[in-house]
This record gives sequence, structure tokens and C-alpha cells, in this order.
Amino acid sequence: MVVVPSMPLISKEFVDTWSDYSGLTVLGPRSASKVATLSIPDGLPPSNGPNVSGWVEWIECQRDDKNASIPLDQSATYYGYRDGAPATCGNKDGDKETHYVSAYTPVEFLVSYLGDLAGKAGVKNIFGQTPQGEKTDLGSDLRFRRNGNALWAFNYGPDELELPAARVAFSPHI
Repeated sequence: MVVVPSMPLISKEFVDTWSDYSGLTVLGPRSASKVATLSIPDGLPPSNGPNVSGWVEWIECQRDDKNASIPLDQSATYYGYRDGAPATCGNKDGDKETHYVSAYTPVEFLVSYLGDLAGKAGVKNIFGQTPQGEKTDLGSDLRFRRNGNALWAFNYGPDELELPAARVAFSPHI
């Protein structure tokens, strides 16, 4: 699973490498929206030029005259975004599955959405569990680090935390 938070400039190297990747990719807001001079590509500025009196946003995922496959992720929405309009879209082409998150969303939405996609992609967490929606979230203070056979838990907050149960037996490396 590849997650690109936001990459306004997409390099040829990235495109070449990503073209060979067959798996799940999530692209964040405004990915591929700029050219090398950090300007908007020709043909994309507002059609009224400097005479813009209103603002409308929309996202269309199209490639080779194919629209996004809406059932892929059921058009994930969150409260407060464009009156419940979809904030994501996705497309599946063989083994390659690409999702686009069209807005800078609340962290709760991202944790749940990325957790669901990670579970779908077969990603396992440090305990060998499959992520599932918001159950993926460790909170803002708890982080884990594995070093060889040792698993370290770090609490960056002021309060005591209960650690999740590890369902994985660790075997020593000899």
C-alpha cells in the first residue's frame, strides 16, 4: 500500500516507478496539480480569468474516458464536507487500485478511511492484526517501535494508557 499525502509536483521518476507498482495507492489532495514552476497547468485556471465572483469546488477522476468506480470505496463522506458529498473516489484497473482523497479532511476521517483501505490491502499492524476503520487509531500519544525481538511502547502524553493486547508470540532470534 502506497499513501501519498499530497504531491503537487509528480516527477517522471515517480510516475515510472508507480507505473510498475500493482497494488493499492491513495493520493492526497492536490496531487499532480502543479507544473515545475509551481503554477497551475495551462487550461486549468478559471475560465473568467481575474473576474471570479464566486467559488465552486469539484473533483472528477477520469482516465481513458472511464469515470471513477464509485462502488470501490462507497464514496466515503464525512460530516461538514460539501453537505455530505463524496470526499473520495477510486478506480480499479487489474491489480492496480487507486484512490483519491479530494480535501484536507479531519484526522478522524483519515484514520478510519486509511484503516479500512489498509485492511483491504492485507496490511498488518505491529501486533499482526488487520486494521479496521477507526479501531486502527492509537490516539495522539501512543506509539510503538520494534527493535529485533523487543517491542517498545512510548507514551508521549501526560496520562497513563492501557496498552492493546498483543496477540502475537515473539520468538527469539538466535
